Amino acid sequence: MTIWLRTSKHCYKVTDDYDPVFYLQGAAPEKCRKMGFQTRQVSKKVAPGGDKPVDVTEVSPGRLIDPKRYVSALDFFEGFGEREFFNVDLNLEHRYMVDKGISPVSPVEWNGGWKKAPGEEYPDLRILSLDPSPRGNMHAPLELLVLNGENITGDEGTILEELNCTLKRYDPDVVLTRGGDTFVLPYLYYRGELSGVNLELGREPSLHLLREGRSHESYGRVIYRPNPQMLKGRIHIDADSSFMYSQGGLEGLLAVSRLSKIPPQKMARYSPGRAVDHMEMEVAMKRGYIIPWKRNMAEDFKPLGQLLLADRGGITMVPEVGIHRGVSKVDFASMYPSLIVRYNISPDTMGCTCGDHNVVPELGYRICRQKKGLIPRTIEPILEMRRNHKAMSRGDDAHSRKADALKWLLVTCFGYTGYKKARFSKIEVHESITAYGRETLLKAAEIAQEMGYRVLHGIVDSLWLKGDPEHISQLLSRVNRATGIELEHEGDYSWVAFSPSRGNKTVGVPTRYFGVLDGKLEVKGLHLRRHDTPPFFREVQMDMFEHLMDGDLDEGRKGCLDVVREARVKLLRGNVTLEELTFTKNYSGRSGLSDVSAAHELYKEAGMPIRPGQKVRYVVKREGSRNPGERVSIPHDPWDTYDRRFYEKYLFMIAEEVTAPMGLWREDIRSLVERL
Repeated sequence: MTIWLRTSKHCYKVTDDYDPVFYLQGAAPEKCRKMGFQTRQVSKKVAPGGDKPVDVTEVSPGRLIDPKRYVSALDFFEGFGEREFFNVDLNLEHRYMVDKGISPVSPVEWNGGWKKAPGEEYPDLRILSLDPSPRGNMHAPLELLVLNGENITGDEGTILEELNCTLKRYDPDVVLTRGGDTFVLPYLYYRGELSGVNLELGREPSLHLLREGRSHESYGRVIYRPNPQMLKGRIHIDADSSFMYSQGGLEGLLAVSRLSKIPPQKMARYSPGRAVDHMEMEVAMKRGYIIPWKRNMAEDFKPLGQLLLADRGGITMVPEVGIHRGVSKVDFASMYPSLIVRYNISPDTMGCTCGDHNVVPELGYRICRQKKGLIPRTIEPILEMRRNHKAMSRGDDAHSRKADALKWLLVTCFGYTGYKKARFSKIEVHESITAYGRETLLKAAEIAQEMGYRVLHGIVDSLWLKGDPEHISQLLSRVNRATGIELEHEGDYSWVAFSPSRGNKTVGVPTRYFGVLDGKLEVKGLHLRRHDTPPFFREVQMDMFEHLMDGDLDEGRKGCLDVVREARVKLLRGNVTLEELTFTKNYSGRSGLSDVSAAHELYKEAGMPIRPGQKVRYVVKREGSRNPGERVSIPHDPWDTYDRRFYEKYLFMIAEEVTAPMGLWREDIRSLVERL
């Protein structure tokens, strides 16, 4: 294993011999002897909950197996017949750190072996940001390179030589890019080859293949994963494709890397669920369990009636349509993770037969209280750590970013219990968590009503209550005692609006609301919060909300109509820039006649093919045209026009989202605006 160590002055590498083992069901087969593997018979418990040890063969290959000798990994494993394997597909870096008791970006001492050093401080990492120009075209010569905000110009070779000099002089630990995996690093290496400049962004040379990424579908969404551009001895973070970095910044990313024992360069490209998966494996390994290869737990057989009861999620109430004053918002802090810990919900605690168990409401599943489950053991430290960072986050952005990153681990840990590809998923665990969640929210609503509050709305872990805010602290205490889960006072609204459905104007849309919460605008489910909305229309909604902020809704309504009228005039006169009208949407890869498909065709014609899951940017030129070039324009086209009537209709739709709770629909808006 290669380890990079950072001191106060230098960064250098050490290597350490590592001989991981895997396990094989039953006695040692003849194939192990022929391959020269070291074996011994042992008894091990199987994760997640096998309390009775099983006889297995511990196999030490003693070397990396050369894959060239085998057609595939399957060809190798099929030589062992129907035997079950354990610990064969675990990440070696993760296993190494678990075995050695160390974590990434943590204080350590090295003296021919590892020792965890005292202290929890993070290293003072040096960061170099890279931003080349032009972008998007591998064959265009490099004209400009921005290094930590400083412009480097000149001919291409000079710019690249200056980059090499900066890397040697500044010796950064982190290379930060936007689009580094998809374009920036492949582009810089390619231009270096053409210019005869040996570019080395890492502390050692590394391989940077110009390979396309992969597209896959997950829960109805097509996601594109670019080919990761890894550096040796440095951490490359592509801010455009790193979820953890976008949510928690560098501090949050390092905190999750340390917790999960996933190196930060990889954690920057992994999902929060992958971190939770590794943390669960660490808990299992430290307790002496071996982990099955690609094990998926089958769903227990259920009668139809029980299946209908079980196959539900959290509670979503139908909100009272309209604008309300004197409303308080309360929500449960990390409800699902807290329920997992409180009720010990885990695959290894389900189906208890010892007699000391909780019974899941509605479903009747038995959950053991005697032994602490694998998932609660994993989640409890995260809950505690996030509470501490939240408590210290006032005025401290670093603590706030760490708390934000940890929040996503807690959000994901629930979903992973029902995810078919998760290593320790079990659908009955997922169903039990939501059953306890429904009971908890209903209990809170019942107590609120007993105290005279009117429940206007509720979603999973939150309630909107109309009533005397002076009694909120009393409500919190009663709910906390009754449920054992912490209910928090999120704040009080000057006013809050729940939007009606266009199909049935008396029925509210649960996920679409807005209001002024403790003096700040809160907006959920509107185009203002969508990434694919053109900037012009986000600005229109924001301007409309500015007129509503002070709570004078009669004046606010008039101000909203003035905003729409002015925006309409600008659109129809052609006074809006094309950049402000650009849609940014995900290309799904599905064929059909749509604006996104038309944009995809134009990208392909321009020599910049878009893979499913990547984004396209376009302006609508002529709505409904069957000719892609007439229908839309993309950024690399000579843009000169837009479909004014299409964008006018879009404007009224955007405005309706704000005014619908006041009873104004797009037909009314058009009529009133045309008369102004």
